[in-house]
This record gives sequence, C-alpha cells and structure tokens, in this order.
Amino acid sequence: MIEAIPNNPNVTIYRIHRDSQDRWYLSGNFQGINGHLTNHIARLNADFSVDTSFVSPFQFTNFAAIEPKIVLLDSQDRIWVSGYKMVVAATQDSLSMARLLPDASFDESFYPEQLKAMYPDTFGYRQEALFAGREIESNHYMLYGTFTHFNDTVQNCITVVNDNGYVQYNYFQGSRVLKNQHGYNPNGSPGRPAILGVTQLDDGSLILGGLFSEFDGIRVTTWLSSKKELWGLMKRIG
Repeated sequence: MIEAIPNNPNVTIYRIHRDSQDRWYLSGNFQGINGHLTNHIARLNADFSVDTSFVSPFQFTNFAAIEPKIVLLDSQDRIWVSGYKMVVAATQDSLSMARLLPDASFDESFYPEQLKAMYPDTFGYRQEALFAGREIESNHYMLYGTFTHFNDTVQNCITVVNDNGYVQYNYFQGSRVLKNQHGYNPNGSPGRPAILGVTQLDDGSLILGGLFSEFDGIRVTTWLSSKKELWGLMKRIG
C-alpha cells in the first residue's frame, strides 16, 4: 500500500514512471511516501517498497502549479523535472527545469538555462513549465509545455534538445504556437498557449494537442498535424 504524506486532501500523486530496473518513480504534491521524507519525487523498488536511498533535492511547495513534476525518464534513467520556479532545498535557487541522475543529484552535464514565458501582460496564466517529453532518437529529446524561450532561443511551447540541453535548430526553428484565443481570461484577451500532448504517426508526422488556436500564424480548430521537413520547416495538414 502506498501512502503519501502529509495526510490531507491536497496530497496527490500525479505521475508514475518506470525505469530500466523496474523501479517506479512517483511525482506530485507530497512530502514523503510511506514515512520516507522526499519532497515531490520518490522512488519505489521493483517490489513497490520505498527506496529510502533516493531523496528529492527540492523544497516542498504546497501549490500544484509550481511543484516539481517528472516530465521524462530517459533511456539512461535520468529524471527530467519541471515546474514553475522549483526551489532547490540546499541552495534556495529557483529553477523551471532540471535533470537529475538516478542518485537524485543534479546532472551537471545538462545546460542549466531556464525556460521563459514572455507573453503579453493581457495573457492569462503566464507561468512557464514543461508538461512532458519524449526521447525521439539517440541523445535527442522533444520537450513541450508552455514557454516562449528555451536557452534564450525562441521555441514556443515545443523544442528538441540534445543530451546537454542545447536546442537543435533544424526541428522547430520558425514554427511556433502563437496564441490561444479560446483560453480562459476574464478580460476576454487570449490565454497562454500550451502543447499538452504529442503523438508521432508511422510516416513521421506529429499530431499536437493542447491549448492553442493558432500555430505558426495558421489558424487551427481542434487539431493540427505537422511534419519535419528540410531545415525544420513544418508541413501543415488539415
């Protein structure tokens, strides 16, 4: 039985990932699992007992919009984590993303630049964060969520980076989510855009799902199919 602490209605396990050794990573709004204190991220052994050797480096923040969540567990069992202004417990540094090694230490080979969300003041909810990611080929990772810049490069809501965290320009350069006309905002102006899910078809094209009404200047309704072509240009279908 898995019991998250503290015992109150706000405590939630949002995501579960399994690594190559059949261990289980949990992330969400908690301070510990089964009595073991480890803020927001915990690891279980293959038999579902708590791995007490793993202790999250993050400070507890009891707010779902900013807490660290695992967005990707890659083939090397490295843990990609994102959240709006995550706080490192030891240093009080604020991060929007990080990569942890299996021992819960920070991967120093990963470029420590932050995400940015430089939306107009009229946009609702402008906090930057990754929602998910996927390993698309050896040492290349597709990351998506709500942001305008990655490594100070314009990469609206979706990007591909190499193993060190540097943007690979031939994927999404020039293609971007611009606005979410249907997003909730009391003053009637567009809300912040976001890509929440990506599915790759057999022909290599991508179906993007999320909160957006315009992609790269093209109005869309409920879905958009896109395909990487020469120099990262996107072919829009539908």
